[in-house]
Amino acid sequence: MIILPKESHMTFQFCGLFEAPSAEWLHMSRELKEYELMLVTEGTLYIASEKESFAVSSGEYLLMPPAKRQYGTKPSFCRFYWFHFTHRNPENGISFPLTGNVTNFNRLLPLILSLQDADRTYHDPDLNDAIFRSLLLQLLSEQKLPLEEKKNRCDKLCEKIKNYIEWNYFSNVRVSDIADYFGYHEKYVSSLFHKQTGITLKKYLSDTKMKYACHALSTTDISVYQLSVNLGFSDSHNFSTAFKKTVGVSPSAYRSGNKTS
Repeated sequence: MIILPKESHMTFQFCGLFEAPSAEWLHMSRELKEYELMLVTEGTLYIASEKESFAVSSGEYLLMPPAKRQYGTKPSFCRFYWFHFTHRNPENGISFPLTGNVTNFNRLLPLILSLQDADRTYHDPDLNDAIFRSLLLQLLSEQKLPLEEKKNRCDKLCEKIKNYIEWNYFSNVRVSDIADYFGYHEKYVSSLFHKQTGITLKKYLSDTKMKYACHALSTTDISVYQLSVNLGFSDSHNFSTAFKKTVGVSPSAYRSGNKTS
C-alpha cells in the first residue's frame, strides 16, 4: 500500500480510457516512472512489475508504484481508465491499498469526467490535483467498509435484484437493464450475483420467467402466444425454445400434463 498524505504531496500528470483492440492484446513492456492507477471496467488486465504480478478484473483497481519494468503477462481483452501521478510517500497519512474493489463505479465516473474536462479546458495543475485527490478519497472510502458490512451490502443488493426481477419478469428486461437500474457495471453485477447465489443472473432471470409461465399454463387458459408476449419474448417460437430448455418439455406438453381443473 501507499500512504496518502493528509496534505497534498501528489501531482496529477495525465489520464485516459483504454480499450484493448482484441483478446490478443498484451500490455506493453516499459519503465513506469510514476504511479499509475488503473480502474478496470471490462475484462481482465494481466500486468506485472519486477516484484509482483496481478490479474485485475472488472470492478477492481490496481495502484502500481514506479517500477523498472511494467509489462503484460497474458493476452486479454480489457477496458480500463488509467491515471498517472507522482507522489511523495510521507511518514504519516492515510493507508491506501494497492488493490481493491470498485463497488459503485457510478460514484467515481463524475469525478473522472470532471478531471478529464478540467485537464482539457483549464490546464490548472492545482485544480487537477484537487479533483484527482477527491477521486482517490472516494475510492478509498469504499475499501474501508468492514468485511461483514460489505457482505451484508452484497446480500442486500442481490435481494433487491431478485425483487426487481419479480416485478419486471413480464418485460423484456436484460442483465444490462438491471445493472443500469442499480448503477453498476453489467459484469460486476453478474459476477457478484453469481458469487452470492451460485446461479448466474441471466439464468435466474430466465428461471423466474419460466416459473411464472408454468403457473400460468397450469392454472389459466392463456394462449402460448399471449404468454410469450407477456413475458417479453419477441415471438412464441423463442419462448417455446427457452421454455423447453428450462423445463424439459414444450409449453403445450406441460399444460397437458399439469392443467388443473
